[in-house]
Amino acid sequence: MCIDCNTGKVVSWDYNGYIKEEYDCFDDYLTDQMNIAIENL
Repeated sequence: MCIDCNTGKVVSWDYNGYIKEEYDCFDDYLTDQMNIAIENL
């Protein structure tokens, strides 16, 4: 995962170079990751 500096979206990519938008913004990513961590306590 990384942040696309041009759009501010959180993206991932595969070995073929395909970029997939995962989240619209870092806040959405962070909220989702925190919820996953809480669920796994």
